[in-house]
Amino acid sequence: MTNKVLTISSYVCSGFVGNRCGMIILDSFQIQSIFVLTTHLANHTGYPVVGGNGVLLNDFISIMDSLEVNHLDKDIEFLITGYFPSSDLVNETINRVKKIKDNKKVYFLCDPILGDNGKMYTKSEVQDSMKELIKYADIITPNATELSFLTGLEVNSVSEALEACHVLHEQGIPVILVTSIKEGNNIILLCSFKDTLNNKNFIIKIPRIEGDFTGVGDTLTYTLLSWIIKGIPLEHAVNRAITTLQTILKNTDGTAEINIINCIPYLKGTEESFTITYI
Repeated sequence: MTNKVLTISSYVCSGFVGNRCGMIILDSFQIQSIFVLTTHLANHTGYPVVGGNGVLLNDFISIMDSLEVNHLDKDIEFLITGYFPSSDLVNETINRVKKIKDNKKVYFLCDPILGDNGKMYTKSEVQDSMKELIKYADIITPNATELSFLTGLEVNSVSEALEACHVLHEQGIPVILVTSIKEGNNIILLCSFKDTLNNKNFIIKIPRIEGDFTGVGDTLTYTLLSWIIKGIPLEHAVNRAITTLQTILKNTDGTAEINIINCIPYLKGTEESFTITYI
């Protein structure tokens, strides 16, 4: 068995966020993956009652050690991280990422899940540790709120987002996909490159779909990574991923839980519905 992706994120028994979302998407693309949990919850935290807990550090270490000793992670070529409930898990993940990257070439997508819509919903200790984890990533996918926190700059436009991205590029982060710059009734995705000699920054403008959805970022990042693994150029991988996401949201009927199960046939869709504008 060849495990190609190591994904470290949350898990819920009901709903489609974190690793629960990732399992469906990566399986749909027939990508063999290792799913390491950072939480085991009944449902996402938007519900009145949230049963379960974050994974304890000792259990996390035990799982990661077992994967290594049994050589189950020896073929890993891609790594994706998402939600962390504690700084202990972020810091241990940093140690693991450094060790993995020291031994072989691994493409690391870090989704720095911290907050949204101008508010942070993670612990301050997690936020501080995330600033360190992103330094080891090949690509990060913050929303505007997260990019603002990570840089200390206001992010309300494409120009402000580019300035903020420059701060993180100076820290060594090669590629930044900003997923939610609001502009009227549209959302703009901005992809900024540290190496602008060989790459062109680009934006994709999409119509905003009204609704308080959960799992949107997870769906985007796991679909994006799947197309990257399949060898699709980044701008087209982004376009396919956002096209798929829009299709899922349109079929979700305004409920909070995205309807990913009924949209499985669309996950591998090669349609690119939006215009890529190089800037």
